[in-house]
Amino acid sequence: MAVKVYGPHCASTKRVLVCLVEKEVEFEVVPVDVTKGEQKDPEYLKLQPFGVVPVIKDGDYTLYESRAIMRYYAEKYRSQGVELLGKTIEERGLVSNG
Repeated sequence: MAVKVYGPHCASTKRVLVCLVEKEVEFEVVPVDVTKGEQKDPEYLKLQPFGVVPVIKDGDYTLYESRAIMRYYAEKYRSQGVELLGKTIEERGLVSNG
């Protein structure tokens, strides 16, 4: 089953998409038009009660905030694709700083 990524075509959503590509994770984009207020629709608020984007739905697991999503996938698929968390303590420090 593909991960669903809810969000507009903006920087924070694109960060998540790049992470998924780098980790070779299959995903589907579910567009959310924030200019029309779609992030405040009752159905969307069931996923993210504060009405912010992006949100991922990975099976029964839902997560929001782009950096949290990226850390989640970088760790979940650590042995797959590109190493995103850093191999040394110095590299991990740089990653954590962003």
